[in-house]
Amino acid sequence: MLTPTANRYPCGDGRWVVFNMPEPSAWPKFCKSLGLDHWLEDERFVDGSSRYRHMEELTNGVDEALSHRGRDEWGVIFDEAGLVWGPVLGLHEVPEDPQAKALNLFPILTDESIGDYSTVSIPMRFTSADVGPKAPAPKLGEHTRSILFEFGFDEQEIDELSEARVISN
Repeated sequence: MLTPTANRYPCGDGRWVVFNMPEPSAWPKFCKSLGLDHWLEDERFVDGSSRYRHMEELTNGVDEALSHRGRDEWGVIFDEAGLVWGPVLGLHEVPEDPQAKALNLFPILTDESIGDYSTVSIPMRFTSADVGPKAPAPKLGEHTRSILFEFGFDEQEIDELSEARVISN
């Protein structure tokens, strides 16, 4: 890592946070929010190069500071300080994340044999294409005939492939 203000750290509850503030101007806000104001006066940490040379000490200090509160408690403090940070989510937390919900990353689909279920979408949007899941996955052979028609096979050829058990439809 190049700077302590752009790294991930564990909190007191075992959950993690990540910071993304590589610019030097983030240093004072970062220190103050962690209760490490004394670092701002410490000659060893006067600039980015100095902080880089003392990265192990700084990382250990941030770890120690963060160990006194849980991730969500720190989040309130970081938001109030205007830091660029985020929670590092466990897999069990991702579907309930407000941003994941806003992006509809886990849409609900319906399958006639199993009913409603949650699936995974993609985390990006395109102005010229509607992407992501819209229906359950096809059953084995469900679209074989239509795809073969698209590739130029005629009805008789497809029937012969089916009779020979080359395809399932």
